[in-house]
Amino acid sequence: MAKAEKKGRQRDNGEGSISNRKDGRKDVELTVRGPFGENRLRTTKKNRTEALAWIEQMKRDYVDGGLDLKAKTLTVGEYLDLWIRDSVEGVVSRHTYSDYESKVRLHLNPTIGHLKLQSLTSAHLQALYRRKQNEGQSPRSVGYIHTAIRKALAQAEAWDLVKKNVARFAKPPKASHSEPDAMTVEEARHFLQTIKGNRLEALYLLAVTTGLRRGELLGLKWTDLNLEHGHLRVERSLDTLHGPAVENDPKRKASRRPAVLQPPVVAELKAHRARQAAEGLAAGPAWREHGYIFPTRVGTPERGDNVLKRSLRPLAVELGDPTLNFQKLRRSHSTFYAILNVHPRVAQMSMGHGSFETTMKYYTGVPSDLQKQAAQALGKLLFETSDKPTEDSTPVTLPSDPEKLATLKSELEEKLLQIQEFEERARQDSNLRPPDS
Repeated sequence: MAKAEKKGRQRDNGEGSISNRKDGRKDVELTVRGPFGENRLRTTKKNRTEALAWIEQMKRDYVDGGLDLKAKTLTVGEYLDLWIRDSVEGVVSRHTYSDYESKVRLHLNPTIGHLKLQSLTSAHLQALYRRKQNEGQSPRSVGYIHTAIRKALAQAEAWDLVKKNVARFAKPPKASHSEPDAMTVEEARHFLQTIKGNRLEALYLLAVTTGLRRGELLGLKWTDLNLEHGHLRVERSLDTLHGPAVENDPKRKASRRPAVLQPPVVAELKAHRARQAAEGLAAGPAWREHGYIFPTRVGTPERGDNVLKRSLRPLAVELGDPTLNFQKLRRSHSTFYAILNVHPRVAQMSMGHGSFETTMKYYTGVPSDLQKQAAQALGKLLFETSDKPTEDSTPVTLPSDPEKLATLKSELEEKLLQIQEFEERARQDSNLRPPDS
């Protein structure tokens, strides 16, 4: 007697199940897992061969292929809300969160939010960019929208909700290039004279001489300074946007860096500390000590927008420079290094940039006085003849007496030997030096 075919699941866990029906057909089930939890797929096939083929196809589509069942019906708007909630909020800074949230709420969801996530194409995004330009958005603003959807779809790809990030193939409009705004040396000197006696004179001195970001300046504490040796170390950034003050790590790994303090800056910091002590006494019980160098008048963390509105913008009006802001002070610091012909890598370290390209592209402008120096040098090279002495040239005369000539030759040969010996010692020292020195 033939053994009856077993009912129920006939395959291992995760491999699907095949059950027999009374009419001989097969009920097939397969459980797949995705970002939205488990989903059970069911179908009926004529025989076991078709059932196995269906299981393998579903595994290719939803497991190996990386697609979640609910992703088929998930809209772009539903996904973007999910992305903001699970991948952005609480993960990035509050300022970055606010930027992404506003791009999703104001620009992405109203236009492409109704589309199915898996039906979204690069053509949809290209049309979105054109529409936003026609509505009056600048190329730079459209570029920010592109950045938001590109990052969101990159996460969808990582979560196995889409097979590819279609934003990689959409091209946002090119933003017009503008030279970074920086002060000239004369403007900087005028600025330093104008801030004398200002309650935040020390903060502005640090901004120009160290290139610290606004959040890094406001996050400085007295424990970060060594006034005796004339240096500080950036250990944190103070985020005061979109909520109460929060101490964060510096923006980049390279942003945690030392900075050298000029003697006038050290002197002003000492005077600032004395004034802060007087403010603490005047505030009495209202004073809240947090250790900040630039707090409010009662010791609490100072908000960046308050410094900008109540202090720096009035200074900009006094100086007649409407473009003056903390970014300009920071860029000016890097530009002064260029004027002094300091190696750009030094500027990168001082600015705390993660990449050398950022320093060169955004923060090292070419001021007019540096262009003038280059033009003068080119003029001397092209138009001044070799027989015409320049203002800085000194004629070289050799003695006519043979004995004096011989003495001069002997002295020069001796100096040459000394130079060669020095070079040989330096070469030997470098060979003995450890490789990582």
